Amino acid sequence: MGCLLFLIIAVLGLLFLLLLSYSMPLAIIALIGFFVLIFYLVNEDNKQKEKKLQFNSNRLDHIKSKLENFKITNEHVSELIDNAILIDEENNKFCVVWDDLGKYKIYSYSDILESEIVEDGKSVTKTRRSSQIGGALIGGALAGGVGAVIGGLSAKTESDNEVISVDLKLVVNDTENPLHLINFLKASVDDLNGKPIPIKTKERNYINAKAKINHWHSLMTVLINKADKEDKQNQTLPDIDDKNNYSSVDEIQKLVDLYNEGFLTRDEFNTEKQKILNK
Repeated sequence: MGCLLFLIIAVLGLLFLLLLSYSMPLAIIALIGFFVLIFYLVNEDNKQKEKKLQFNSNRLDHIKSKLENFKITNEHVSELIDNAILIDEENNKFCVVWDDLGKYKIYSYSDILESEIVEDGKSVTKTRRSSQIGGALIGGALAGGVGAVIGGLSAKTESDNEVISVDLKLVVNDTENPLHLINFLKASVDDLNGKPIPIKTKERNYINAKAKINHWHSLMTVLINKADKEDKQNQTLPDIDDKNNYSSVDEIQKLVDLYNEGFLTRDEFNTEKQKILNK
């Protein structure tokens, strides 16, 4: 819509200038028509956005109705209603809905391995399982779904005083879908050029989103610390990997950290990761 609108404005502007050179009345009529058309296009675009939001809202309600033995006591739904996290405090479970509401899965609290606040792909704060069992689970998840990890990364913003998106990144004990990004703030798109409009960190919507994501990250941190204590009490390693794989897990995690910090390209990361997995 943004590029199309920009093209229409450019064409009509050129037409107005041409008419202006021939006839002032015709130019005025063209100018009025120009504004009417712009108003119509913007109004139709807003209607489509509202229709999409309503569709997503109905779709999310349908997903909620299908959750068995799951009582929603807390939830966060993204502004565009395309991903969400639902909490069942009575049964110690949570449900993640992602992929534009195309997928969802229920996890137990103990499945949370890592929680991280991310602004435009840049880590702000992170909590992860620190026990030996937790470390092995994190490595296993990353090794099994590293494509998802890389795919969830985005470019850094040019200024620390403005952001494009604020997300909660969760790593869970699920080799098929180890990474989930739950959006808390996303910049709107400029209708003229189709580019996101950066949000100033002093704006109210950023401050509110930051408060919400800090609350959810704190909740995930409590659950991670609880799981760590249970790991240390059990003193039993799961049969996920043999002892040699723990060193592989550490190596893969180091590669992920190097990639996140910009020291490795994606191709270099994949090459080095494959070397480790083939040992």
